Amino acid sequence: MAESMREKHGYSEGESLKLRVNDVQDAFTLGTELNAKIAKVYKPSTASVIMEVDILTTQNTSFRAVLKLYDRRFCPQLRQDLHLQPYTGPLQVVYLEYIRTGDASKYLSRLCNELDSDTERSLDEHPMADFLAEEEVFLQDYCLGLYEKELSTYKRLQNLQGAEIPQLLTSVTYLPCTPEGGGEDIPPVFTEVKGILIELISGFPLAELADNAPRESWQMICNQAVRIVHQLSDHDILNEDTAVENVIVSPCGNNAEGNAYRVVMLDFAECRFRQEDDSDEEWVHEINSWPHDIAIGAVMQEKLENAAGFHLDFQASERFFQWESSKEEEEFELAKAAATEARRIALELGSYDGTTPFIFYFKPNITVTLPPLRPVG
Repeated sequence: MAESMREKHGYSEGESLKLRVNDVQDAFTLGTELNAKIAKVYKPSTASVIMEVDILTTQNTSFRAVLKLYDRRFCPQLRQDLHLQPYTGPLQVVYLEYIRTGDASKYLSRLCNELDSDTERSLDEHPMADFLAEEEVFLQDYCLGLYEKELSTYKRLQNLQGAEIPQLLTSVTYLPCTPEGGGEDIPPVFTEVKGILIELISGFPLAELADNAPRESWQMICNQAVRIVHQLSDHDILNEDTAVENVIVSPCGNNAEGNAYRVVMLDFAECRFRQEDDSDEEWVHEINSWPHDIAIGAVMQEKLENAAGFHLDFQASERFFQWESSKEEEEFELAKAAATEARRIALELGSYDGTTPFIFYFKPNITVTLPPLRPVG
């Protein structure tokens, strides 16, 4: 399909795309360019366009995979969140002209400076844009951030690839051709579309478990899904998009562990990574502020109960709550010890007579009150 037609229809089955392989090591195996023929487009598109594609490499090998493209033009959920109008050809013309003037580069620099580079980018934090073109610049940059986060997550979870998460095949760049691509006077950063190629998983969403797997397998399948959430936490990753719709159950016959199903988690563009300056307390508090495994276990508990009267044995993990509680108890014991020592010194100095409660402020959020040592009189 020509780019001039895509403004109305988006990506369509049967069309071919030329993709550039981003990773130098992958290029040795796959070649620097891939030809992808779209076999299926998943609808609706949210933050990315997801397609099944048949890949032909420059070495004349072929395979089917899933292609995720973070294309600002066709991410309706993000456009809705930003209150932007749907993408159109005239809007692209305005956008390209804004880029040619040099104003887009200035706005992007200002945007990056206004948003703390050490803070996760959020749709709620973007500066108010005066022009539609500026909103397109923001959305282009935001889509790039989603791509980078998903790619980083796959790399951090390399030991889970091909099992609990799909195998990452490579990362790619799709360069829309003219006229929408804009020509040589348009810096690629404003038009190129980043994406990833991942293993195709045949199966059904965990949310549809009751309709697709025998009752005796439900507990085991749900246990596997919950375990994946815990494995992400073990890698200092918090997936803020954990949902039963993002877990695929794939019949595989009995594998090495004797399981008839492979359970796979998808979609990592909204993951949060533990930063180097995050203390244990800060990171545990961050994890505990999100549903965590409840988003899988408790949701499936309710779904299976309502659908088939099945009681799923699930208890939300308390490992992080217990850690946080033990740290709080340890800190409170330190506060009590400090309060006792402060009271002793106050008694020696005569600034406290022991007949009233002794109040000691250990931290802004920790106050210790010790009882009187002796009654009045």
